[in-house]
Amino acid sequence: MRRFSLEDFEIEPIKNSIKDYPKWVKDGNESTLRLYESAVNEFNEIRKKIISGKKLKTKERKIVLLKIAKLSGVDKSLLNKRRKPKLVKFISDQNKKLVSLWTQKDTLKNTSGKKLRKTDLQDQNNKLKDELEELQQTKMKEYLEEAMKMEILNDHVKIAGELAEFKALYNDSLETIANLRSQLRKQNIKGV
Repeated sequence: MRRFSLEDFEIEPIKNSIKDYPKWVKDGNESTLRLYESAVNEFNEIRKKIISGKKLKTKERKIVLLKIAKLSGVDKSLLNKRRKPKLVKFISDQNKKLVSLWTQKDTLKNTSGKKLRKTDLQDQNNKLKDELEELQQTKMKEYLEEAMKMEILNDHVKIAGELAEFKALYNDSLETIANLRSQLRKQNIKGV
């Protein structure tokens, strides 16, 4: 009977050749292509780091949308669920694979069969607390960015409404001025 090995279930790197690209990438524009290529390259890099056993922080273990946007040379606002839903889903799926790989590798490190000492458990506990705090800060940042986007959108709608009011008032004022000038000319003509 063959011995169990994690290598049998290892996640393969994504091939980065144009013929292997999904249809939505081939049919997409230049920015979609660049974003996809950056995401694939980032996935493969993180995968290599995890397999090599490097210690990675929570953010380093997954594909970060902001980093992909920077690597691709596009604005970060372009990379969201509304504008690029298939790409964001692709990145999310790849992140799930990376988390799974990390969990498998991390579990193998700690399953040597012996009990951990109190100091080891405390170290692990502190490490997990740090990761939790970092993850909470990341999620809070994402939440605040979304809230700011919504507030900006609401302000934009409000300002657009005020602008329309001011334009109407301006046009009314121009009409009034034109009427007053015409009345003034009539009075000047009659008075002469």
